Amino acid sequence: MSSYIYLSSDTFLPEGAIGDKGLTVFQTTFYPSLNSMESFFFENNYDTDEQKVLSFSKHFSSEKYQVASIDLNLPENDGKKISKRNKKALEELFGYIKNHFDNSNASYVEILFCLNGFENDPLQHNYSINYNELSANDLLYEELKFLTIKKQD
Repeated sequence: MSSYIYLSSDTFLPEGAIGDKGLTVFQTTFYPSLNSMESFFFENNYDTDEQKVLSFSKHFSSEKYQVASIDLNLPENDGKKISKRNKKALEELFGYIKNHFDNSNASYVEILFCLNGFENDPLQHNYSINYNELSANDLLYEELKFLTIKKQD
């Protein structure tokens, strides 16, 4: 099983690689260090086989705008030292959320942290925070954590 991060919002969420600093020569990508690899690759919730939108989790308010990524780099909320890759992932996720609020009319972003296959299990942690109070520490990985970030006008 793998750790995943699922996001939902009331407006479109960008897809694709977040934090990829690889160098592409012809059709080959080179990474000078592990820290230059992408932290996340967000994919939407559109099922091409069934040609419809599916919700990643019953905990989300809306199924229309959702993305998910395997999480290999977010540090756990366990007080251990944070590596450069962990710090980069936190900064990039924070930047992704900030960019989303700054460049859209989004009023909220919901985030579910969990192992794949457990998206609909009972939540262990449920937090709500105002966007202007959000910090990188709020984005630390906790199993079955649900975080709602609200933008106040």
